[in-house]
Amino acid sequence: MGRTEHQVAVEVTGIAATPGRIQDRAREVLDPLQRVLPFQGSAVMLLDPEVRDHTLLAWGGIDAATRAEFQSEETGVVAERSGVARSPAVVRVRQLPMPLDEIGIWRDHLAPAGFGEGLGLGLRTPDGRYLGALVLLFDDPRHAPDAACRALEPLAPMLAHAIDPMRQIAETARIVRDAHAGVVLTRSGDTTPLAGLPGHPLLHPRGAVLITAGRHLDAGAGRTRFLCPYRGADGNLGYVRVTALNCPP
Repeated sequence: MGRTEHQVAVEVTGIAATPGRIQDRAREVLDPLQRVLPFQGSAVMLLDPEVRDHTLLAWGGIDAATRAEFQSEETGVVAERSGVARSPAVVRVRQLPMPLDEIGIWRDHLAPAGFGEGLGLGLRTPDGRYLGALVLLFDDPRHAPDAACRALEPLAPMLAHAIDPMRQIAETARIVRDAHAGVVLTRSGDTTPLAGLPGHPLLHPRGAVLITAGRHLDAGAGRTRFLCPYRGADGNLGYVRVTALNCPP
């Protein structure tokens, strides 16, 4: 890693560590990346894993129609087919395994806008969750030399940390003192792990506890608390206190 890349890595790490909205961090990390690659268009996308659609967190150099296309179902399909959603390496448009005229967003929006090259970098957490992607666009392929493209790859974990929505959820959960188990309840009734807390037999998807908690929160409560009977490993019947908090969208 050269001096410029090292300085950019330090700056991106600092931005990723700051509190606040993920949209703000996503927008701020684009500026230092310009010093590694002089791109003319950009998009930072966050995946909604339940509907497999991406949401744009930050962008530059693309019009409203292109932004809408980035958030379409086809973008998720392209991310899968191209390897962006699976590979830790930068994937360049000119190296895609499918003809460019089969990619609607490139054929109908990006190429007519004057872009001649682009790259995608999948953003994953240390535990392997695919969060979304960084897309950079260039008017001239010469603005995206191979060495500079590869220099982005070590930045992917910091970029993923910047846009990880679980951070804010985990911070919200910390207001519940003495919690010894927890999960995140999704809109469909499934669960995902909550960083820093183990699971619990009562917190299984579509179980009575989570159904009850979900009903209270769906009714507009920002927070709900109730007792639930539970027979522990010693065979004794007791109660556990359940607290549920509404998460940011």
